[in-house]
Amino acid sequence: MIKYAQVDWQLNRYCEHQCYYCPGKWRGGDLAHPVERYLAVVEKLQTTRYLHAEQIKWTISGGEPLHFPNLNLLLRQIKTGNSYVRLDTAGGDSWFNIMEISPYVDYFKITHHYWQNISVLDFIIDMCQEQDKKLNLIVPLEPGKILESKAKVAELSGRGLSVSEQQLFNEDGSLYRDYTKQDINLMYGRPADWEPEPVVYIPVVGPAVTPDPNWVDPTIKNGSPSYTGKLCYAGVDYIHIDSNGWTGASDCRSRTLGNVFDLDWTAPADAFECPMMYCHSKKDQERIRVNQ
Repeated sequence: MIKYAQVDWQLNRYCEHQCYYCPGKWRGGDLAHPVERYLAVVEKLQTTRYLHAEQIKWTISGGEPLHFPNLNLLLRQIKTGNSYVRLDTAGGDSWFNIMEISPYVDYFKITHHYWQNISVLDFIIDMCQEQDKKLNLIVPLEPGKILESKAKVAELSGRGLSVSEQQLFNEDGSLYRDYTKQDINLMYGRPADWEPEPVVYIPVVGPAVTPDPNWVDPTIKNGSPSYTGKLCYAGVDYIHIDSNGWTGASDCRSRTLGNVFDLDWTAPADAFECPMMYCHSKKDQERIRVNQ
């Protein structure tokens, strides 16, 4: 029996706030199935996880999970078992959004956007402090307002809160297109007019480097030369569910689990034989058991 299993669930891809810097993929979508289907998935996960774990750690995100209809019903079902719930959200534009679901959330990860009424954020901060809930605040570095964003981070940090800056990115992973050179300099703590020194490339001519015959792949867990045939608990110790219901069990994707909304879908209840030679994911090594 392990202490906890992890379930990461992206409930939706829908958000009504329409932040101008938000990637388009988070601006569409809706509730694809009746809430009863989501509740059935929770029950299937609980039935199988608690065979192996004392507690389930749930991370619920979106889109914007506060725009998921009947979120309180889903969270209440999750809390029928020993669970720890983290909610990744913008916090909404009214404290009523939070009041309804606060009894079922242990950890609020709040992204504080430019449109949010500061009184709503203050309400969330006070509530978390009074109810001993963990709180982590994220402040996006808004184009053209880098110093103002950093000042907000400093202000919140000065109140003893856990706060971090968030750089913005395009859908292809590149730095957000509306950042100017000045913005980028200020993000990295440089003067706004800083220019890099020109790089002079000098060709290197010399003998080829001989590979070290004693080099050992540091990503191989426990020094094992092979995982093939070992019992892996991917899908049991950890499972990810995207907004369409498709599942992932590990970074190596060696276990295919299908879609949780298929009528005949069953949650994995035990280990399977690993087909992989090596485990190159540090996250998988930390969160998934592999036994002989």
